[in-house]
Amino acid sequence: MKKKVRDSNMELLRITAMLLVLIYHANFLSFGEPNSIEARETPLNVILRDFFNACSVVCVNLFVFISGWYGIKFKKKKFCEFLFQVSFIVAVTLVFFCNITNHKFDRHDFQSIFLLTDELWFVKAYIILYIFSPALNYFIDRCSQKQLLSTIIIFFLVGFKISIRPSFVKKVFPCLKKIPPLNFFAILANKCDLCMYKM
Repeated sequence: MKKKVRDSNMELLRITAMLLVLIYHANFLSFGEPNSIEARETPLNVILRDFFNACSVVCVNLFVFISGWYGIKFKKKKFCEFLFQVSFIVAVTLVFFCNITNHKFDRHDFQSIFLLTDELWFVKAYIILYIFSPALNYFIDRCSQKQLLSTIIIFFLVGFKISIRPSFVKKVFPCLKKIPPLNFFAILANKCDLCMYKM
């Protein structure tokens, strides 16, 4: 039996993405966004926070890029397990939060367990990518390298358009505005080796 070799480069990239997620959430979401008063009193601090935020905002793109690089294979059992894990974690978090605060469990909390609210956008975006992965893989395995390159460019431009001008999809599916431009890019790039090579 052939022993599976770990890809150290991708493992390092995955760890980097995890650290960037922590930095991003701690920087702006936990401490709050810098205001004009803080900018006048401690400009260097604001500049550094903005710099680290700009560097760490690519964390989502990195995670999805890694998933696409190795290929996303749709499996019904894995998909159901993923949905259960997310709902379970949300439910446990809500119970814990309600017990340590005066918050009362309401309808919005119940809906959030089943991903029916605006929160957890990344989970919804990944679900969309996961659902479309069979069709995407089918296309990739049957087209030429020139068609792959054209598709990469189109997906990148469309994704970039959605990221900077989300108004035209906001009413249809709010979480679409959060999908990074590189969601489909990595899967395509891996197949035709246009952007990187495996070390």
